[in-house]
Amino acid sequence: MIKSLAEIQEEVRVILDQNQTESSIISGEDNTLELNKVIEQKILHAARHLLETSDVSVIDTGSVLSGTLTELREVGILSVYKLSCPSDYLRLLSLQMSDWKRAVHMTIPQNSAEYGELQSGFIGITGNPERPAVAECIGWDTTNTIDTRWLELYTSAEGSLMEGKNRYCSVPEYKTETYGGTANTKVLHFPERLYRMLLYQTASLVAATYKDTALSQLLMNMVYDGEPEEKPEQ
Repeated sequence: MIKSLAEIQEEVRVILDQNQTESSIISGEDNTLELNKVIEQKILHAARHLLETSDVSVIDTGSVLSGTLTELREVGILSVYKLSCPSDYLRLLSLQMSDWKRAVHMTIPQNSAEYGELQSGFIGITGNPERPAVAECIGWDTTNTIDTRWLELYTSAEGSLMEGKNRYCSVPEYKTETYGGTANTKVLHFPERLYRMLLYQTASLVAATYKDTALSQLLMNMVYDGEPEEKPEQ
């Protein structure tokens, strides 16, 4: 889904106003510009956290993952391949080699014990077309100044990606495009099923910025538990 920044800011302000305390964050028009700026920053913080931690099944946005595969080493008749991540890469959503029986949706961290097992020279222990695996690695460029990220694919005999099966989630950012008939509008592309959570987590982060700990915790509870149901009148 696509929402304008102004729409998201308005919905976050409504949440803050509905849950205001005696020391309300929304206390007058004099702080509107400041509040909007804080909301604008916290939207991206909340969006990144939700995209990093939510199940792949609820993320309906994504970019095509492509690139040149580099062979790292051989494991019998199979090979381990390296695929560089795009500069805006956040997490893997789906990847499948042409000879893999299924796609991979989760990556294995480079610093995990499971990654050590992938280094085995035995096909039955490391990844294989029946039980594929993808590791996510981080290193430095040749100048030792820029950290780089790449995926290691275990393992394949064909060494080619299956078309239409490879997607990644990019780092959330605002884009400027035509929205609602208005050009040059700042918008955010975000999964629809996570949108309510985005609003409440943003509101919670804003409350924390303004040192309202109680309100921040209340709103954070609503991120995952939902809004409390109204009790019927006795």
